[in-house]
Amino acid sequence: MGPRALTDPDEVERLVEGLLALMNGEAVCQQGDDRDKDESKDDNDADNDDENDDDDERRFDTVLTDSVSDALCAVAKACGSSFGPLLDEVVLAALKRCKTSMPIPDRITALGVFFV
Repeated sequence: MGPRALTDPDEVERLVEGLLALMNGEAVCQQGDDRDKDESKDDNDADNDDENDDDDERRFDTVLTDSVSDALCAVAKACGSSFGPLLDEVVLAALKRCKTSMPIPDRITALGVFFV
């Protein structure tokens, strides 16, 4: 892709769409698959593993949201006023992450999109 991609509105749109898919949990790599869980564990081990997996997933989601927000801000700065047509989509995605049902770190990171 490279820096020239930011001069092509179609490439910028594709980049932003990919970042928004990540932010919204809709990217192919974010689709869950429970088939890889080990079903031979007893219930207590499975419950503990599920809790650890949930904590790990929440941490990953927070890091991912932070990285995507940083990338969106960098693209917006680099594109300047030509980023305007994509701004509505970015704002809507950030607002979804600001809901009270979202983890606090994700909400804080999403708010950062508005202040950069």
